[in-house]
Amino acid sequence: EVWLQRAPGRPRSVTKFVNALFWNLEGWDCIAACTACIEAPLERTLPWGLFTALAFCTVQYLLTLLVAAGISEENHMWQTWTPGTLVTIGDSLGSWMPWALLLGAVCGNAGMYLAEFTEDAYALQGAAGAGVAPALFGQGAAGSQAPCVASLFQLVTICCLLLFDFSDIIVFDNVFTGMAVLLQFVAFLVLRWRRPELPRPFRVPACALPLFVPALAILVFMLRQCFLDAGNASAITAAAFAAGLPYGCHAVGRSKGRMPRAGSPPRMATTPHPSICPTR
Repeated sequence: EVWLQRAPGRPRSVTKFVNALFWNLEGWDCIAACTACIEAPLERTLPWGLFTALAFCTVQYLLTLLVAAGISEENHMWQTWTPGTLVTIGDSLGSWMPWALLLGAVCGNAGMYLAEFTEDAYALQGAAGAGVAPALFGQGAAGSQAPCVASLFQLVTICCLLLFDFSDIIVFDNVFTGMAVLLQFVAFLVLRWRRPELPRPFRVPACALPLFVPALAILVFMLRQCFLDAGNASAITAAAFAAGLPYGCHAVGRSKGRMPRAGSPPRMATTPHPSICPTR
């Protein structure tokens, strides 16, 4: 009964729901940064690992929130939760529960943050090496070639974002992550159609291709909500996107001259950098 109750006079926000859902379940593309480290057979190991991780994430979210909503008191109804309410509710289960919830939240957020941070740093370093980003970001640490400059740039950007409200930060993150995922989808479909003969570390089976339809629909809906229905964050996001669009077009123009033509042998990195995948 508690789960079906609705707080009177409290409007539902589709924008906040979609943004929170996407933000909590994003980051699966980070697997691309360590695909070369996955043990063979990749065609079985990669899908099994991704689906297992998705199941664990979904179950732990639902179980934690449903239990908390079921035991919450009248002054902590789930419809009126605010940041920190979950820890307060956990106190009713024992003095150790708030600390367990806090530790779980810290570990979960740290894992997601480090995965995204590492992937983005290496992606920016790789873009600099390909000539589509300033060469400064291609500099790495002596010996390991870890992307220290790209990591420092990310750290400064994140510190600037701390000045905004958390809901606005989610909008910023979702917009640019969503645009990146959308470009990945488009690149995947175009290359699958135009260059089906290219060797791939992992080849998505044809029976799984229809899954792109609902994924694209949800992604486009989320981007539409962020650009049009997120208040001041929408204006800032649109301005940042417009400012970066000319450089993006310039980068695409430069990269076209480096892409192999149809019929030419593809160049693929067969051995990952030791700093990414150390030898055993």
